[in-house]
Amino acid sequence: MSAVGTFTNKVNVIFTLFAEEVAKVRWKGLRDNFRKELKKTDKPRSGGSPLPQMPQWIHFKALHFLRDVMEPGKTSGNIAFTPICNTEQQESQMMKS
Repeated sequence: MSAVGTFTNKVNVIFTLFAEEVAKVRWKGLRDNFRKELKKTDKPRSGGSPLPQMPQWIHFKALHFLRDVMEPGKTSGNIAFTPICNTEQQESQMMKS
């Protein structure tokens, strides 16, 4: 193999790796922007109409298939839920004591 052929192969490998990294960065940017726009649709605007507003971002409809993946799931923790008594209940229990 000639020196030119080896150099060309190295350039092709570098270009391929660079193109993959650029694609990953751009895809992450698109996903992040979609997530931001999706959050805007869930929040009602103060003083605005009760209907959610469709985002104006041009790629929103094309990336709408990501919605199912981006929806937050149920979370759980290791802290037990303890209901708080209202003040009337607390006062009546204090009076009984």
